Amino acid sequence: MKSIRIYLSGSIRKGADDPRDESHYWSASHEDEICRRLAGMPVRLLNPAKTKISRNDYYANFGCDLYLVSISQVVLVDLREEKGIGVGAELMFARQHGIPCIGWAPRNSHYRRDHVADVFGENLHDWIHPFAHGLTDALAETLGEAVDLVMQRLDRTRSPLSVTPRCAIEHFRRLYPYVAFND
Repeated sequence: MKSIRIYLSGSIRKGADDPRDESHYWSASHEDEICRRLAGMPVRLLNPAKTKISRNDYYANFGCDLYLVSISQVVLVDLREEKGIGVGAELMFARQHGIPCIGWAPRNSHYRRDHVADVFGENLHDWIHPFAHGLTDALAETLGEAVDLVMQRLDRTRSPLSVTPRCAIEHFRRLYPYVAFND
């Protein structure tokens, strides 16, 4: 039986002096919980933080992460805290290749809030960051819920997605045709 390949997208510690706490990264206990919840199934967690490559070769780092995403069956993204450009790029790459993406984004965390006041004069309720919403198939409150969603998506790997970047653009253009920039 082949292993289920799950890419773990999230922040990477930037050296020993990185001031961010453990809530910013995938931990060994998170990996253990994922494997425990998928007990009886061969699981291969593709964690770019554990890949043995030269970190000074930026192009190889970029290629490695995209390669790991490309061979995964699902991307599990840690959205508990604010993330950087790499996470967004990995999610966009996965979406463009039909790879399901599940986000771990608890309520009232950086990408998901009950209330955001005065966003260009509008008070937002049950807000989800537009890119977190558009680049994931589903969001979960807990890691356990996220793993359950991973299991649900594995049966539909590489199937057409209901929301794609192209669909989002078309939706915007239908709702706001007067905001076109066609010169």
